[in-house]
Amino acid sequence: MVSMRKKIIVFLVISILGGCSSSRLIRHPAPSATSDSQNQKALNYFLSGALYDFRDQYEQAILEYIQALAYDSTSAQILKAIGRDFIRLRRYDSAIQYLKRAYHFNPQDKEIVYYLGEAYYNQKNLRTAATYFEKYLQLDPYNATVLNNLAYLYSQLGDVDKLLALREKQAELTGFADDAVQELYRLYIRVKKYDRAEQLLNRLIQEHPEKAFYWVLLGGLYEIQKKLPQAIQAFQKALSLNPANNQAIVQLYFIFRQNDQWQEMVDTFLPFFQKDTTNVRLRLMLAEALLNTKKYQKAARIVRPLLKNKEYQQSALEMLGRLAAAQKKYAEAEDYFRQI
Repeated sequence: MVSMRKKIIVFLVISILGGCSSSRLIRHPAPSATSDSQNQKALNYFLSGALYDFRDQYEQAILEYIQALAYDSTSAQILKAIGRDFIRLRRYDSAIQYLKRAYHFNPQDKEIVYYLGEAYYNQKNLRTAATYFEKYLQLDPYNATVLNNLAYLYSQLGDVDKLLALREKQAELTGFADDAVQELYRLYIRVKKYDRAEQLLNRLIQEHPEKAFYWVLLGGLYEIQKKLPQAIQAFQKALSLNPANNQAIVQLYFIFRQNDQWQEMVDTFLPFFQKDTTNVRLRLMLAEALLNTKKYQKAARIVRPLLKNKEYQQSALEMLGRLAAAQKKYAEAEDYFRQI
């Protein structure tokens, strides 16, 4: 079993180990037999350390790597392996010591840069951690984990401008995927950059006017700014594009309800309900609007089918009780309420 594992380790690290002696080979174009022997010893100790790593025996692995370092003190790969294992052991000061040496010899190694960011983060040195994650993005601009790490660090550090620039970059890199757009939109709202939020949404709507998601976000933006007529229009547009969009339905419901615009609610919801009677939420909201516009019989006809629906039966009974009470049919109302 050990020999098989060793073969696996050899296979995995052999390509990496080319870097163990590459710096010396550059400085010594014609290596002697002694230097070849040194290289082989470094390789052997490194392989032994890798085997201990495979077994999760990190302290023993470090001892082997340090032995390898005695024969190749400029190997970024050996230094990185030691730093990585110190991180695993949560000995971050030691990890940083070796990783900085590794970075000196190979500043283009993404793993070294990432480990430095991770070690400084675990030391609560957020500013330096951010610096290394920024260096990482220079090497790999598309790494989602590092982008999210930086977003968190900027948020903790209060670097609003950097956070905005990062989220804008993420949105562009993803081709304005919904999740990235929503993150950027929420950030704009949080820092009250309403003009930039509106510019973003207007741009996206111009490119994709058929996408209800963008209209819902625009409606939410207008609602935050107390521009209720524009918010209503945006949510209505979203609903016209996707009648099953519950977020648009709920936002319209709250706007109409808070402003006692019950007839406007009826006028908005009724055409969509007539096209699709399966939306229970829309059915209940419409019934409430009809109740408040004193169209009691129509509201009752809309609600009664829900009595056969176990999930919404109680909501239906409550609405029917309210309808009966509004018509001063108190005995009937009491009967409905008792069944809840």
